[in-house]
Amino acid sequence: MEGEAADGNHAAFSHPGLVEFFTSGRCRPQDLYPSERRFLPWLAGRAHTVLDVGCAAGGFAGIWESLAPGVSYTGTDVSPELIEVARETHPDRRFEVADAVGGLPFDDRSFDVVQALGWMHWEPRYREAMAELWRLAAGSIFFDVRLRPPGAGSVLGRQRLAYGSDEWDGSTDTPYLVVDLAELVDDLLVLCPARILAYGYLGQTDDLVVGIDGEVCFTTVVLERGDEDGDGSVVIAAELPWPVPERDGVVHVTSLSDLVLDEETSAEGVSGGVRAVSKKGAI
Repeated sequence: MEGEAADGNHAAFSHPGLVEFFTSGRCRPQDLYPSERRFLPWLAGRAHTVLDVGCAAGGFAGIWESLAPGVSYTGTDVSPELIEVARETHPDRRFEVADAVGGLPFDDRSFDVVQALGWMHWEPRYREAMAELWRLAAGSIFFDVRLRPPGAGSVLGRQRLAYGSDEWDGSTDTPYLVVDLAELVDDLLVLCPARILAYGYLGQTDDLVVGIDGEVCFTTVVLERGDEDGDGSVVIAAELPWPVPERDGVVHVTSLSDLVLDEETSAEGVSGGVRAVSKKGAI
């Protein structure tokens, strides 16, 4: 887990209940949310090295190994407790305690894929985090975010954290960020990717989220690098509830499948018709 924990809310991401949850869950391909399944099997067919930022107890080591046998998986997290469990569970993998915003201990473009799932909506400094992910990626970054319609404006609420039950302890919480789609597009274009791929669906936030009204779009995003001698244009392909705003130098592709399904991707891994969202911890 990443997020505000790095600024002093460490207890939120080192809570015993959270450690227990990530020790026993989110470790098999069938544990993936629909938006994660839209891209991860496709990315696995293209990656030899993966960095999982906010890796929790390292459950995605097993997921990546299932999808890409022999892949080199490395994980980082701000929680020493979670990293301790990750090291014990996966002694053959490298895990480091580190904060994405503060800088991660790896060289530029060290990994084919840099993944950041389940925490970007808890990080008000998400722009700095994305820039660090991009620095480390030789090929792609893969992250999730909560979105609002273009022009609606970004909003910052709070999420009360309850571990394994509906009961909140009365104190443990974290920011909950929902980003305006137009703002996100502009933030991503600053990084100068060759392609921006996005997939998302509408759903209600958890009952423990306060300060966020109505549905949000649970979205995964892939940013890809291109050739150094490219023409500088950016291709965007998205399956979202709203049109992606037009920007100069951007080419919009009508169908995301035109870009993703021309690779070796399983039909099961990219089932695009799912729009349901689970109540707890949905992506």
